[in-house]
Amino acid sequence: MRQAGPVSALLLGLAAALPAEAGFFEGWDDPALGNNGFYYFNELASDIGVPMEWVSSGGDPGGFVRLDLANGSQWSAITSMRNHWVAYAYGFFDAAHPVYHPVDLSVDNRLTFSMSAEAGFDLGGALVTLWLGEWVDPDGETGPAPPQVSFFYLDIGVTPGVDAWADLLIDIDPAGPWVTLTNNQPKTAADLLVNPQQWGLGIFGGSAPPTGVLALDNLRFAPRPANVPLPAPLPLLLAGLGGLVLIRHGAAVRRS
Repeated sequence: MRQAGPVSALLLGLAAALPAEAGFFEGWDDPALGNNGFYYFNELASDIGVPMEWVSSGGDPGGFVRLDLANGSQWSAITSMRNHWVAYAYGFFDAAHPVYHPVDLSVDNRLTFSMSAEAGFDLGGALVTLWLGEWVDPDGETGPAPPQVSFFYLDIGVTPGVDAWADLLIDIDPAGPWVTLTNNQPKTAADLLVNPQQWGLGIFGGSAPPTGVLALDNLRFAPRPANVPLPAPLPLLLAGLGGLVLIRHGAAVRRS
């Protein structure tokens, strides 16, 4: 969740001009990569995020990442709401985040993932969902100008399995429904879909702090399948076949 200074702002502009990788998949199965650039946010521990815990086995299948929500923290610097940034990645290179994951959510507009929670997990009435964000500080942390900040989350929630992996799905639409966490620049969530500076999963809108351990595996962005209509003659053909079956069935009944 670290803000970007002048150099990072330049890198952000360059990254935004480059196409993101086609599709995205993270299974956390490679021991050499471990958590592979995925963090959670704890404002008391670090302003650049804390690496998620990597577990080598027990995933769906293989390795996975996890977070004890007691270690997470709401980010009061951008909103007074109770929000927990439980898994996030950077979309462009930053010295503090050398592992980065560009995504194009205008094309790869379906998010699927596996999620599990240990017994006793409680969302506190909140949503687990996708969020997108950008924080740019053109004149640095000590400059007089305020940072330019835009953060949004999808008002579509999912529920993890308890002591078992649940396969979950979130469809991403430019029109939302998006909820604005904070936004002091002329941008919408749709403006951040192509290679967002920061993106991830979060817990938003609860009335009480979430508790328990949350685990994540098999995170994938891919194009949403198109709805292919039936060719015009096909419904008529199917109806005709159905009528033929009824006729033959009636004849068989009369013969019996």
